[in-house]
Amino acid sequence: MTHAGFMLDTTVFNHIKQNRFSSTIFRGRKIFATHVQSGELGRTPDLITKAELLQIFTEIGPASLPTDTAVWGDSKWGKTKWHLLEW
Repeated sequence: MTHAGFMLDTTVFNHIKQNRFSSTIFRGRKIFATHVQSGELGRTPDLITKAELLQIFTEIGPASLPTDTAVWGDSKWGKTKWHLLEW
């Protein structure tokens, strides 16, 4: 039997910070994130909030997956799937 994994949206980390639910809900589950989630959390303007959100991200410890698409100047090298177009 194959067990599904879960890709967490950035809002999940905010909900945990706001005590809407506990991060323990993810224990024993396959959790994934891309550079997008960590990048969004890292751009949080309030330094204390940013530190708390990044700590939650670290505690959950999602496995890193590459994004399926890339945006030049925005996507992180080695964190996305780059596709060659044939002309």
